[in-house]
Amino acid sequence: MKLRDVDIIISGTKTGDTYYAKSYPCSDMDKNSKIELYGVPVYYVYIKGTDDKGQSVKYTWKALRFTPYYNPPNFSSYKTIGWVNSGLHKLNRQPAPEYKKAYEVHNTYSQHNGAIVLKGTFYIHAGPEDLTHIGWGAAGCVEIIGSFSEFKDQVKELSGSTQVDADSAISELVFYKKLYIEIEYATPPNIKANFYKEVSIKRR
Repeated sequence: MKLRDVDIIISGTKTGDTYYAKSYPCSDMDKNSKIELYGVPVYYVYIKGTDDKGQSVKYTWKALRFTPYYNPPNFSSYKTIGWVNSGLHKLNRQPAPEYKKAYEVHNTYSQHNGAIVLKGTFYIHAGPEDLTHIGWGAAGCVEIIGSFSEFKDQVKELSGSTQVDADSAISELVFYKKLYIEIEYATPPNIKANFYKEVSIKRR
């Protein structure tokens, strides 16, 4: 079966939900052994393509686009020092440059591996299972809310790939420049002003 184009669109449309995220890589700014949480907006993400009958299909997801980033001097290997509202404002539609099937989420545990590269070290990867699973963080990546494995399966479904699993199908799409990514413009929120509360939860 012929491989079909698949589009992943990170929209500029907010869902109206608020997610409570920690800053990353450092999540304890005042060094009191508690994690600060900040309210961040949630955005719609769409997977678009066609099915085996040539009918247009669109799957709708939710994701985190902008999250708090805090990296004090000598804390980590990340180059950017200090506080940043992390996340890409916009990215024109283009083929995804790479798929990292062995990627594991860094800021907390996730059973879902894999990352679709947007540009540089900005990826699309697994996020919290739902909005009540608070305390995730990121350094500018788009984190899909829900089952990232199901997200990948839907990409495979629309691709027409005959590969045995979603990771192999996405790798094939990227190789043949059939997986397109796009980030619609959105103005980053003032995350620091949306401080929520401190909590005592296990840090990774």
